[in-house]
Amino acid sequence: MEEWLEAWIKFKALLRQLRAAEESFRQTSSQVENARTVLAAVLTEPVDKAFAVLFEDAKRQVQQGEQAAGRRIQIANQLQELKIQSEPFEQNSARLATAVESATKKWAEQCHSIGMPKNIPPKSGLALLQERKELLAHFDNWNEVSTKSKRIKEAVRQYEVEVSEKAAALGVQGDSTETQESDMWKSLTSARAAQTRYEQLHGQAQEAKAAHEKLQLALGQATHALQELVHLAGVESAENLEPLLANLELRDDALKQLTSIRATLSGLARGQTVDDFLARIKAQDVDALSEKKNTLQGQKQEKEAALLSVRDIQSGLKVQRKTLEAAGDAAADYRQKAESCAARMKQDASLFVRLRLAAYFLQAQIERFRKENQGPLLAKSGQVFQSITRGAFSGLGAEFDADDTPVLVGLRPDNSRVSIAGMSDGTRDQLYLALRLAALDKHLETKEPMPLILDDLLITFDDDRVAAILPQLPTLAGRTQILLFTHHDHLVEICRKTLGVEGFHLHALGNGAGKKRNSL
Repeated sequence: MEEWLEAWIKFKALLRQLRAAEESFRQTSSQVENARTVLAAVLTEPVDKAFAVLFEDAKRQVQQGEQAAGRRIQIANQLQELKIQSEPFEQNSARLATAVESATKKWAEQCHSIGMPKNIPPKSGLALLQERKELLAHFDNWNEVSTKSKRIKEAVRQYEVEVSEKAAALGVQGDSTETQESDMWKSLTSARAAQTRYEQLHGQAQEAKAAHEKLQLALGQATHALQELVHLAGVESAENLEPLLANLELRDDALKQLTSIRATLSGLARGQTVDDFLARIKAQDVDALSEKKNTLQGQKQEKEAALLSVRDIQSGLKVQRKTLEAAGDAAADYRQKAESCAARMKQDASLFVRLRLAAYFLQAQIERFRKENQGPLLAKSGQVFQSITRGAFSGLGAEFDADDTPVLVGLRPDNSRVSIAGMSDGTRDQLYLALRLAALDKHLETKEPMPLILDDLLITFDDDRVAAILPQLPTLAGRTQILLFTHHDHLVEICRKTLGVEGFHLHALGNGAGKKRNSL
């Protein structure tokens, strides 16, 4: 293919040179034609007159008109210009003729080198080369598609290798790439959760550090304030402030209790001032307050019972929320498993479809072969089977079993049917031989003949069956060569009785072994 492509490239270069030479020749011819037209117009001669004749006429008239100086000079100048113009034309014409001849010769050589006829016209050759070019384009396209397919397969293989390497590095086990990928996704999810937990703990540590720094600052401020208090109190050290601080603490506690009581009373006053509220309390009836207290306690118990009911509902909702959260995690795991199963199913489905299609096509071809060959092959096999069984069977037939599968049966003269399982061993061997001989006969109808080699074919048959089988071989011997090997001498005598001395050739191969070959 590469040699042909190189020859094609050289041929294209030569063709371009030929076309350039033809184009230059056409341009030169056009220039000569224009010069001839100019000469014919100047000399008032026919346009189809030869250029050389026109040139000589022009030269002669120029000589005759030399008396008229102005006209002569003008014509001489024109003649000189035309002569100058014609010289390269004539040179180019000779050179182009040589180039055309050389290009034609190279065209024939290149056509011969690439297997084309030497005398093929350029137009036909270009058409043929264009077809070859298109074939090359299709071939290049096929190569490109094949290369792309290989790259895709290599990318898939590389991806599987990388997945296996990463899975091995992470300690992930798996029988297939999809399983390893699924396990690595789970590992990635766990790693992300751990990263999130780490970030939370890191944030908490930063917050604790900031709080510690604030406490340190507050401690410094408190120490400074304590020193100022010691200075203001006029004592020598902070220990001397303890009695003073104790009294101040008692005072502060009393003020706090008073403030707390007033705040409580302010809340109970519901918008009134504490003094007004106390005045209103003093004005209340003590006996009526006891009854009102009992009523309020009953209402309080009812509210507490309602609160307990609400808390029970809230607890149940929390349990449901935890259940849903657990179900969400389980659903994520199930989804991951489902995606992994889907990937495996997709791969298995592709393989299943290919196998089913292959099985379907194979079954279709088997059925087509059976339909085309069953009738003739069955008829021919039946004839041979009838002959070698000496009429014990009239032929062969086909019938369907319980699964609607066609099976072969033997036909008796009384039209009864015998299955292969119901035949004796010898009859079954005769049946198989009949099928083989019929198949070989059909093969020879459309294919080249090839020798038939039979090694101890008749060893399982008795003499009567051998005598019935041997007459079937000369029919095939007329179409192909048959070699029958045996080490039983009595078969030679049966052959002489059945086929005659001229019906076969006998070759002894030592130790009493014999080889019989029917003549063609």
